[in-house]
Amino acid sequence: MPQRGARSALLGRDGFMRAVRLHVERAGTGHGGLLLITGEAGIGKTSLTGYAIQEARREDMLVLRGSCWGADGTPGLSGATLDEHRTFVGMMYDAVGRPFTEADYDQALRTAFGERPAKRVRAEYPTDAFPSPALAWATVITDRMWARGTQAQHDALARHVPLYAYEFADRDAPMFLPLPGDFDFGAFHTGDIPYLFEDEVAEPLFTPAQRRLSATMTGYWAAFARTGAPGDAGLPTWPRYRPGLAARPYTQSLAPRRIGPVDYHRRHKLDFWSRLP
Repeated sequence: MPQRGARSALLGRDGFMRAVRLHVERAGTGHGGLLLITGEAGIGKTSLTGYAIQEARREDMLVLRGSCWGADGTPGLSGATLDEHRTFVGMMYDAVGRPFTEADYDQALRTAFGERPAKRVRAEYPTDAFPSPALAWATVITDRMWARGTQAQHDALARHVPLYAYEFADRDAPMFLPLPGDFDFGAFHTGDIPYLFEDEVAEPLFTPAQRRLSATMTGYWAAFARTGAPGDAGLPTWPRYRPGLAARPYTQSLAPRRIGPVDYHRRHKLDFWSRLP
């Protein structure tokens, strides 16, 4: 019986074991590197990897382990923001000192959809339902392009893999892009990024409620990375996105005052857009 603490023996793998020890010794002297272990199933890749971990720990090194899902059935976490296109309307018009007018709105509708469909879109998105023509146009394109495309992507992915869908909906998210003018960007494109990754411009502007939202979102993302599902003790429930059911597929709304389900289809008028050529 081998003595406790003795080095593991891998039969016929002396050359590979020497390569592992060389990489461990180099790491111990402050030299980084990459050791790639490949080969057919059953030839001992896992055992050799275990030997590498053992050697590193023998040198009192900190070993961090990770794993990935196989190509089939890899879970997905996917979403968009509530006001995606406000970023682009703002940075081309109002936020740079060029107000988007009623005439601009009519011209944009005709250019995008043609004369007759433009009238249908204007009736569905009248400017008197919005604070400005710019926000009306931003909502049209958010719903038609971003939300419609996002739902199509979710439907396609969820047929093959476990999927969790979200919509970032903090309309008071701090604007961290260097834009000079005044514009209501809402839950803008990229507005969710500082809630997941540190940002020295946006983070100091967070309210206590936004900090709590950020903590919840990072908790979701960490749980998903660890387990393949954004569920963990103390976090609001987040069911899977399942297309084809009687009820609408589940999308999680992420906002400071409320985290929970949203009728994504209704919010973005996807029934209307499905009937428009």
